[in-house]
Amino acid sequence: MDITNIIEPEIICLELQADSKQAVFEELVELLDRAGKLSSKSDFLDDIWKREAIGNTGFDDGIAIPHAKSKAVAKPAVAVGISRSGIDYGADGGELSDVFFMLASPDNNDDHHIEVLAQISTKLIEDDFVTKLKAMESVEEALELFLEANSDSFDSYASNYHEVYIEPLSPWAQSLNRLKEHLLYGTSHMIPFVVAGGVLLSLSVMMSGHGAVPESGVLADIAQMGIAGLTLFTAVLGGYIAYSMADKPGLAPGMIGSWVAVNQYNTGFLGAIVVGFFAGFVVNLLKKIKLPDSMISLSSIFIYPLVGTFVTCGAVMWVIGAPIAQVMLEMNQMLTGMAGSGKVVLGSILGAMTAFDMGGP
Repeated sequence: MDITNIIEPEIICLELQADSKQAVFEELVELLDRAGKLSSKSDFLDDIWKREAIGNTGFDDGIAIPHAKSKAVAKPAVAVGISRSGIDYGADGGELSDVFFMLASPDNNDDHHIEVLAQISTKLIEDDFVTKLKAMESVEEALELFLEANSDSFDSYASNYHEVYIEPLSPWAQSLNRLKEHLLYGTSHMIPFVVAGGVLLSLSVMMSGHGAVPESGVLADIAQMGIAGLTLFTAVLGGYIAYSMADKPGLAPGMIGSWVAVNQYNTGFLGAIVVGFFAGFVVNLLKKIKLPDSMISLSSIFIYPLVGTFVTCGAVMWVIGAPIAQVMLEMNQMLTGMAGSGKVVLGSILGAMTAFDMGGP
C-alpha cells in the first residue's frame, strides 16, 4: 500500500504544541480521531504505549515513528507532526525529536503494518526529505512532498488493497493469511543461515574430494562453520515466527523452544514451525494479562520472555515434542519405504515436500 493514500491534510500538523512524549501522542491521536480514523481514541493511545514499552520508537536525526496495530483503528492512516522546538522522546544519545510519524494500523492486516513501516523508512533516507519536510510552511506543501517522493511504486498494490478493504475477506481467510505471513516472515530470516551454512558445508566436502565431511585441517573448520549455520536455522525460523506474532517478547520463547524441539526431540523443520506458532500464541496470551503499573516496564524484557520460554519449552518437553518427532519419523520411514515404488509417485511427493520447504524429509 502506498502511504500517500493514507496521509491526508487533516492528519498533518506542522506546528505541534506538545512539550512531552505523552503530549505528542495525545495530540497526534486527537488528529486521527477527529479525522474518523479511530473507533476508540483511548484504546488506541493505550496500544501506542504498549508498543512503546517494548522498545523506544525514537531514532537518529530527530525522527520518531510511534506505531501500533490496534482493534481501535477504523481506517489505516499515518499522522504527521512537526515540533519546531523539539521534545525529549527518550531517543538514544539524548537528541530531541521533532519529526513524528504515527502509524495507525488495523489489527487484522499484517501486510499494511509492515509495508507502511518500510515505506516510511525508505522515504526518510532519501536525500533532503526530512529537511524539506521541516521547511514546509503549509499542509498542502507537505502533502505535495509526499506525493512527489516515489508515489508510483505501490500503485498496483494500493488498488488491490482498497478492494480488499471494501470487500473484506472472511474471518477464516484472514486468519489463514496471517498465518502465512508469520510463516514467510520466519522463513525470510532463516534463509541466510541455510545459504551460508549449506554453501560452506558443500564447499568443504567438494574441496576435500571425498563424499564425507572433512575431519581435520582447514576444510574441517569450514565444514563446522556450515554445520553451525544449518544447526541454527531451525531456531531462527521458530524465533522469528514468534517475533512476527508477538514482537520482541516472542523471540526468546520461539528460538529456545525450537532449539529444544529440534535438538532434543528431533522434530526437524516441522517442529520448529509448530513451536514458533505456539510460542507466539503463548506470548500474546500473556500480553492480555493486566499487570500493575510498576511491572509494565519489565514486561517486554523480563516477564513475557521468561514465562513464555518456560511455558513453550515445558509444552515441548512434556506434551508436543514426542508426537511431532513421531510424525517426522513416520514421514521419513514412509519415504524410505517408497524407494522402490514408482518414480512418478515418489517424485510427486518429494516435489510437494520441497515446495513446502520441508528440509528434513
